[in-house]
Amino acid sequence: TFAVARGVAWRTLHNVVTNPSLLLPSLIFPLFFFTAFAGGLSRVSNVPGFDFPSGYTAFQFAFVLLQSAVFGGVFTGFGIARDFESGFARRLLLAAPNRTGIVLGYALAACGRWLITAAFLTAVALIVGMRIDGSGVDMVGLYTLALLMNGVAVLWSAGVAMRLRTM
Repeated sequence: TFAVARGVAWRTLHNVVTNPSLLLPSLIFPLFFFTAFAGGLSRVSNVPGFDFPSGYTAFQFAFVLLQSAVFGGVFTGFGIARDFESGFARRLLLAAPNRTGIVLGYALAACGRWLITAAFLTAVALIVGMRIDGSGVDMVGLYTLALLMNGVAVLWSAGVAMRLRTM
């Protein structure tokens, strides 16, 4: 199971990292939303009743981070559907002694894909001056929640892709 998972995860991550058309959207969309919401709507922090102590940028960062986690899972589902359309998934289903490893491999790849996006998004947020008022436990909780959402999204999209077997 773990050998199959490791192979599927490596292949998927290798395809994403070496193909700019797969990597750039997962980096640009969260950055666009972060810029649009945190920059364009920053005046919302002046609205009476908006009492988020870290500011509107940190408020939007949490939203965009969670959104990017879900997008990462769904984009991995698109990759699964692409594998079915190309015929690779059929060969993989025949070759894998335990098919659970296939799903686990795609889930690990989605996690790795999102970690790249999360590191990029966090670096950009810190560069533009986002304040973090929470403790380390709060940050671990935020990133853990994002990983859980990534897992839910990849399992849902994998189910859809494996059922429909087409984009």
